[in-house]
Amino acid sequence: MKLQPPSFDREQVLLTLDKLLGVNRKSHAKEHKLKWKLPEQRLSFSLKDAELTVAGLKKNSVRFVGGGEYSEIVHAKDMGGMFAYMLVRTDSKTEEETIVAETYMLQEEDKLGFDITSAFKFAEDLEQIGYVKAFDREYDVWRFLYFEVPVTVYAIRGFGDFLELALPATNFPRQRERAQKHAYELAEKLGFKKEEAMGTDVVTLQLAAMMDAAQKGGQKQRR
Repeated sequence: MKLQPPSFDREQVLLTLDKLLGVNRKSHAKEHKLKWKLPEQRLSFSLKDAELTVAGLKKNSVRFVGGGEYSEIVHAKDMGGMFAYMLVRTDSKTEEETIVAETYMLQEEDKLGFDITSAFKFAEDLEQIGYVKAFDREYDVWRFLYFEVPVTVYAIRGFGDFLELALPATNFPRQRERAQKHAYELAEKLGFKKEEAMGTDVVTLQLAAMMDAAQKGGQKQRR
């Protein structure tokens, strides 16, 4: 008769070892899982020089995961104080075209329901579900990962340089607290204060700046 190996119960083995070694292991309360996820949160910082920040990230051994140079058409949809974006992104070196949905602040996702055949056709389709062309932009980007926090550095032509940190969506409050701790820890290593963080993404910052400039321009014309 073939003997079956004993089943391995990790927690029970640890408890047995603790008794043998006289260790009093504190029990940790099981973390409560939220019914609804805490949505992804972005934190942005204005930079004096994107390349200096990239050097600072590498100096602190933050893992580099990619980057490139892109041109992009930003289509925006006002969702009542928040914006959803569809980005038609073109790699400046390969001219490869990709479509990126940027709707992290929204609880609901748009179901597109059509095939993407070209940037021109895609723009027409977007108009049918409430998106309008907001602006074009060109930028260099560097992407990193610090623990669970995605880190993005932008150098945007005609707008400026920015650092963006993303706190991932989660059902567990402690995970959000850890992500927030790591985000501010990294910001501090790069010379930023917690109070300097802007609680939004870089696309929204650029849209808000353009809307503000347009409004001021309209006021001057009326005068």
